[in-house]
Order: sequence, then C-alpha cells, then structure tokens
Amino acid sequence: MYTYSKLDNIAPDEDINVCVKERNPETAHPNQTLPHTHDFIVLSYMQSGECTQFVDGVEYRTKRGDMLFIGMNQTHRIIYDRDVVYINIHLSSKFWSEELKDVDNFQNIAALSIFNEFRGKSETASPMISFSGADIPDIEAILEHMLREFERKEIGYRAILKSYTQIIIAKLLRGFSHANRYTAILLGDAMKRIIEYIDVNLGRRLTLCELAEKCSYNPSYFSRIFKECFDMSFTDYLQQRRIRTAIELMNEDKLSIESIMEQVGYSDKKSFYRYFRKLTGQTPAEFRKKLGENGV
Repeated sequence: MYTYSKLDNIAPDEDINVCVKERNPETAHPNQTLPHTHDFIVLSYMQSGECTQFVDGVEYRTKRGDMLFIGMNQTHRIIYDRDVVYINIHLSSKFWSEELKDVDNFQNIAALSIFNEFRGKSETASPMISFSGADIPDIEAILEHMLREFERKEIGYRAILKSYTQIIIAKLLRGFSHANRYTAILLGDAMKRIIEYIDVNLGRRLTLCELAEKCSYNPSYFSRIFKECFDMSFTDYLQQRRIRTAIELMNEDKLSIESIMEQVGYSDKKSFYRYFRKLTGQTPAEFRKKLGENGV
C-alpha cells in the first residue's frame, strides 16, 4: 500500500503545510484512487465540487462545507467524478503533540488521533464534520488567511498558523453532534486494545518508547495521554499488571515461583520480590503458603 510521506508533503523546516488542490478524474494522482495512508495528519476541507472518500473503508460523500479528519496510518481513498477544489492542512506528529498541547479540551482532541493502529470502527464515530450556513464563509475565511500566511512566511507566521489551527480544531469539536460519545468510543476502544497488546507481550521487555512508536507519537506525549486515561504512569501500570498476573498463576501448583516470575516478564528476582511485596504486603512464598492454608 502506498504511503504519502511527510518528507514529500511538509517541508523539512516546517511542521505544517497548507495547500489548495484542484482535481478531477484526469488530474488525480494514481495512488489517491487506491487505498493509501499518510504518515502525517490531514485536515481536508472541500471548497467546491463533490467526491467520494473512504477512511478505513467507510464511505463519505464530501461536498462544499465538509471537512474530513484523516489520522496517521488510517487508510484513505478518493474517487473523483467531477472537478473539485479542496484545501488541505498537513500536520506533523510533532505539531499535533507539541503545538496543540495547550488547547482547551486537549484530551478530546487527542482522541481524534491517538492509537490509530489500534482504533476500532464504529457507526457512531465519524471523522467528518459538515459546516453549514454562516459557518461556511467563516471557515473558508480562516483557511484563506492560513494560505496567505503560509505563502508569504512573514515574521510570526508560524504563531498565526498555530492559532488558526487551534480555531479550526475547536470548530471541529463543536461541530461533532456526539462529541462526548465519539471521544469515549475512540478512547475506550483504543485503551482496550493497548491493554490487550500489553497482556499478550507481558512476558517480554516492554517499553514506553515501543508503545509510543506503535502509535507514531513521541514518548512524552504518549506518556501524558496514558496517565490521563489510567490515572497512573505506564511503568506503574505495567508493574501492577505483571504482579496481578503472577498472583493468578500462583494457583498453578506445578509452576515454580521462578517460572511465574519469568512468565510475567521479570528477569531480576530482586525486582520481582520488591514489586510483589509492594502490591500484596507479602513475599511470593508467603503469599503461596497462605493460598495453600486457605485451600485455594
């Protein structure tokens, strides 16, 4: 599957690109009509005409006033049946995670993009918002200002582009008729899948950087979102999950404590005993002995 690269769509010294695209069946890039992905985030606003777009296999008929959110690594496809003009905002993961971190309702915004690899599908979760009435000239005026700022690159243009992007995202969140449910669906499904990934790989070394890389985000951003969702750090969650799994395995008489320790990802006996005592108040041997006395 073809991937549109950040290197080809965002200049090396930039973290954002704003551009106008005029397309029809004859001028479409060959890969646009086939399933493809992007390693950057795309906000695509339809300025004129109509076309059919697919995001992760779900069909959206886009017309003037529609803005589509396409996350990194999501599958995208466009079918042109007439002339169209749309305005694209391309955002790098750095811009998304660092420049927008102080936006109100950041957790809601983060839900639009986090854990794209693990994201499930839901009929109630839509990446498209349709502006109407007075909102259309308002959003188009903002986009025209962004195009002009990006083209001229005068002093302070990056700060202005950041501010306009924040406004657009705020409008997107306002426009989702089921914003709270949409956010809950994305975060709930994402967290369920990330937990499943941790459980499957519990017996080997797991790092914050590995999981962050799976989501195409920097570790500090991933760490902050993880803590917001679980109310604890990734390290604390991992240790608790390992010890709780070890406790479950204690019921297996045939398994030695050393074997259990290895199965839940500990190679250092001292660390295993320390975290086990911290969570249970007992050593593994004491805990197993108590299980035997209680006939468990």
